[in-house]
Amino acid sequence: MAVFGLETEKSEQVLKWFSESQKRGESDNIIKNPFKFRSKFFLDEKLTLVIDMTPVWPNLTFFGWLMSVAVFVFWGLSWLMIPGLVLGSLGIFWCWPFYYFMATRGIRKAGYKGPIKFLTNNQIIKRVVL
Repeated sequence: MAVFGLETEKSEQVLKWFSESQKRGESDNIIKNPFKFRSKFFLDEKLTLVIDMTPVWPNLTFFGWLMSVAVFVFWGLSWLMIPGLVLGSLGIFWCWPFYYFMATRGIRKAGYKGPIKFLTNNQIIKRVVL
């Protein structure tokens, strides 16, 4: 589960991207939408987006790294380590930096040229709750 916040200027492109993303998130088709996500936006002097994303598939990162270490211990450096390394590297899908990067890419592709600021959890709570 990755929860993160973005702050942008009030922009029609960002709101359009956000509404399209919410529509896409409602789809149960795992091919079109391999993530479960909830999101909200708050309008003040700036636009605050709060997004909670989780991949649908299970996290097999630990199993992949464990498999690679076991292969290394018994056979040394071998091509048999590759599947474990690939499974271990898929852990990026459970971290907020990946989702933040993809959200900023999507907002830029929507035509927004202004600043995009990452909000920490403390900043999100202060803006939304307080």
